[in-house]
Amino acid sequence: MDEDKLTKSSDKLQFITVELKKFKKPENALETDTDKWLYCLKHLSELPAQPAAIQGEVFDELFELAEFENLKEEDMTTYTKNLLKYNDVRNEYECAREDGREEGLQAGREVGLHEGLRKGIQQSTYEIAQKCIQEGMSFDLVIRITGLSPEELKSIGLE
Repeated sequence: MDEDKLTKSSDKLQFITVELKKFKKPENALETDTDKWLYCLKHLSELPAQPAAIQGEVFDELFELAEFENLKEEDMTTYTKNLLKYNDVRNEYECAREDGREEGLQAGREVGLHEGLRKGIQQSTYEIAQKCIQEGMSFDLVIRITGLSPEELKSIGLE
């Protein structure tokens, strides 16, 4: 920006300069995310904890990172090791969950296939029984050929 004329020097570039020392809003006057970011940038090193006025996922991550950066070397090493262990456990859990899902799907497919075959055979047997009766075979002969019981023949409308 041309500071004398207060005009843009280029339409292709845009720079925004923030002078944090000129940002004077107190915590209770923060309204927009921009206000909250400027407040954080100016006061982060002096804040003992995350202020109530500055909430949200991105700000939670900012304060978590700030806490981590202020740890003593020994504590940082412990934290890093624990974080790695946590990530390993989480990854193992996700892999086991995915494996379990695949096993469950496979078992479901097998059960479905067997159930479908059973129903298909049963339906074919009923159709054969109906054709036998239509051709004039006796019920006793149809029962012997198909293996159906008299109750099953009645259930499909054959008496």
